[in-house]
Amino acid sequence: MEGIEDIYPLTPTQAGMVFHALAHPRDGAYTGQVCFRLKGPVDAELMRETWNRVAARHAVLRSAILWEDLEEPLQVVHQDVEVPWEQFDWSDLPAGEQDIAFERFRAEDRSRGFELTLPPLMRLTFIQMGAQEYWLVWTSHHAIADGWSISALLADMAAIYAGMDKGTDAALPLAFPYNRYIAWLQSRDESGAESYWRDRLAGFTEPLTLLTPRPSAFRAETDTHSTTLASLSAELTTALKEACQNNRISLFTLVQAAWGILLGRYCDRDDVVFGVTSSGRPPELEGIETAVGLFLNTLPVRHRLLPKRSVADWLQDIQSDARGFLQHETTALPRVKEWSEISDGSPLFDTILVMTNYPKSYARASNGPGWSVANVDVEDHSNYALALVITPGARLELKLVHDTNVVSGDTARQILSDLECLLDTLAREPGLELGQI
Repeated sequence: MEGIEDIYPLTPTQAGMVFHALAHPRDGAYTGQVCFRLKGPVDAELMRETWNRVAARHAVLRSAILWEDLEEPLQVVHQDVEVPWEQFDWSDLPAGEQDIAFERFRAEDRSRGFELTLPPLMRLTFIQMGAQEYWLVWTSHHAIADGWSISALLADMAAIYAGMDKGTDAALPLAFPYNRYIAWLQSRDESGAESYWRDRLAGFTEPLTLLTPRPSAFRAETDTHSTTLASLSAELTTALKEACQNNRISLFTLVQAAWGILLGRYCDRDDVVFGVTSSGRPPELEGIETAVGLFLNTLPVRHRLLPKRSVADWLQDIQSDARGFLQHETTALPRVKEWSEISDGSPLFDTILVMTNYPKSYARASNGPGWSVANVDVEDHSNYALALVITPGARLELKLVHDTNVVSGDTARQILSDLECLLDTLAREPGLELGQI
């Protein structure tokens, strides 16, 4: 076909996002928005051409998604695309008006969404805020890139821009081809997946209901998600890290445990299932760490809150369970749902836990000739009612993305406060029994 470079199936995670977009085209789920604060002299036209070359480098950024009259949706890679680009100069606006205008723009930009059949499923907006201060806003559909991809994209941006600034081509290694990952998925032996997931979910027949929708709630066709933030103290963060070292567990295991207890107490349940998002990047594929594309997957984890079980022993159980989870982390969520004992149309879970353990900081990946990325602000929403996003650092950051039709701002703040207390208890009192928490 003229102008077409490749055609291949969607990953299960991509397919789930597409089906949701078709059912709810205006709700804003899976539209990602990354805002890069640039400081220093930036040539706007050079930056525009830089991103056209970034798209040329990565096939997944030139993909469209087709489904009409097809047995299954396909992603179609176009040979050439022009990345949509808008440019504004707000440098004459007072600082307060700049902030208001920028937040208004961000909301309006996210609400625009994407026509999935028209590539590229991304756009850029360049906004001048001062003499040498800019926002570069990269908006994309989550089906073409995940959070891990941002560092790789910024590294490409810096290298390609620097090369063009010198009148040369950047000396970059070949980009990881997304179709290699698709081929790897298709070659996977999933024969053990069904027995694993049936065993993990046996006896779980009723999904958790964290909170019932408020009386005025309805399935909105616009985005109703909000974000509530909290940051743990440096002292508590250090205590958590020391507890993990003493118990030979990961920080993610400790957070999983606290989140499981919190959901159990809020829902009055001792058998808890929620979603966990993994990077989905198989280490056996060389170059996967710096690949651009959507690799992550969200699958259920189950925690039984046995009252007499000690915290220390339970944490070891969770750490051990994680090994089996990783062996089957590429299983399609709809298949897992089929193998569960939830017989009606209810989802397995409506809350998810994500740890943003990206391979390197954005800042180290993204300095250009004379300019730097001073800040990166990532905003994306899923279709889940509640998503807890954890970012490690000197102070552990907690971000709760919540559907305001289900979880109000006050409730979100209470959830984060309770979670902090639970983390403190798990770290400092591992000898307690679960029934004492």
